[in-house]
Amino acid sequence: MKPDDTVNASFLRHEFKISGQIGEPGQADKLTFVLLTHQIDSGLKHGYNENEIVDTVIRAISLHSSLRSYVKTLKDLSLPKLQKIYTFTTVKNLCQNSIKSVRKLKCVKNGSDNDKILAKIQEIKSDLESLKKQANNANANLEVSSGSQKFPRET
Repeated sequence: MKPDDTVNASFLRHEFKISGQIGEPGQADKLTFVLLTHQIDSGLKHGYNENEIVDTVIRAISLHSSLRSYVKTLKDLSLPKLQKIYTFTTVKNLCQNSIKSVRKLKCVKNGSDNDKILAKIQEIKSDLESLKKQANNANANLEVSSGSQKFPRET
């Protein structure tokens, strides 16, 4: 490949895009944690640089989101740091939703169907276990994609 071919190839390259929007908790059509992680990994595999991916992820966050406001204030935001922030935010939101569900269960009157209460508790437990696995996978991906910078896993 000649030097001119390299320049032409860079002009033909598509801009990195995120399919979907990173929304607020409770937003029905928001991008899932797993899907965003897969899109970021795909971008890295296709040779997009981390700064390009970070900028695109920030643009994919809902315009009036507190997460977007926060990450825009950070200087020199790296992809591993953005992934950590997003993982923490996702875990925090799930925990808040679980707490709300538990509070609703406490309000259940005596004599209610105990099987329904037990089913709801098991659903919350399953959600938390699923998110823990996703967070562990995200941490493993961070260790691989961040080069020399390692993040300790929490157990």
